[in-house]
Amino acid sequence: MNKYNIILPDEKNRTYRLVTVLIAILNAAGFIYMKSHVNSEGSDFLTLFGGSILVGQIGNYFFYKKRRKYNSNLLLIGIVVASICWMFLGMFGLGFLDLTFAVLGFIAFRKLELKFYDDKIEFPTFPKKQFSWNELDNLILKDGILTIDFRNNKLMQFTLNQSENKDLNEAAFNEFVKNNIGSN
Repeated sequence: MNKYNIILPDEKNRTYRLVTVLIAILNAAGFIYMKSHVNSEGSDFLTLFGGSILVGQIGNYFFYKKRRKYNSNLLLIGIVVASICWMFLGMFGLGFLDLTFAVLGFIAFRKLELKFYDDKIEFPTFPKKQFSWNELDNLILKDGILTIDFRNNKLMQFTLNQSENKDLNEAAFNEFVKNNIGSN
């Protein structure tokens, strides 16, 4: 049974978002180039459609960036649409690269949620890693800092965002950890 979920900070999220915006801008520029330099009836609709989706999502990103309410998955969906358009245009390599980037982006933008169960701890890696309680030497949450000390001398420390973990009771969590480390 799942007892506690702790959302870990994602320091690389800003970099992921910047790379996603750059990929979207490069794709939009590619569609604009195709529209202006390649004259074929089949490519007109696809270049216009793919380019307008991306330009719209890029504009949407910069509009909502100031309010910090933008969901990066919308930009990734735009890149998926662009990859499909590239594939229909016969550029399978570029389409496959975009599709691969979008799938990896969906993985990168997920919430990093550390889950504590009675018998194990589940880390939010890809693929998920699981550790048993007897692999830990100590685990403590104090003043918003989560410290995990493994028996193999590996140490992990996270400074938690209080707004994302506002329902977390430090004393109850530490008591839960103490009972599980002591009993396993």
